[in-house]
Amino acid sequence: MRKCLPLITSIFVTLVLCAATTGNFAAAESPTVVPLWPAGALGFEARKDEPEAVQDWWVANVHDPSSTLFMPAKETSDGTAMVICPGGSHRKLVFGAEGVDAAKYFSDLGYA
Repeated sequence: MRKCLPLITSIFVTLVLCAATTGNFAAAESPTVVPLWPAGALGFEARKDEPEAVQDWWVANVHDPSSTLFMPAKETSDGTAMVICPGGSHRKLVFGAEGVDAAKYFSDLGYA
């Protein structure tokens, strides 16, 4: 559990940031990417600049994780935010279908 605390804290901070800005800004042309750790993932700092492996529906080799904020249009926002975590069994993230697509769907409904 102790090893997970930095990740949980980073996600919580991102959620608070997202909730605090919901409704104050119009929907962005493109989502905003917020790095979780400035120096790369804890224990993998030396691998921060390695390129991610991306193919069709998944991404792997993520050593510089981030949160991507999808903000709703100001007129549809109700101040609610959520965190969507794509799956992949600690090997590959199904970033499209389980991340971006879901985030766009909820953003269209007014959720950040």
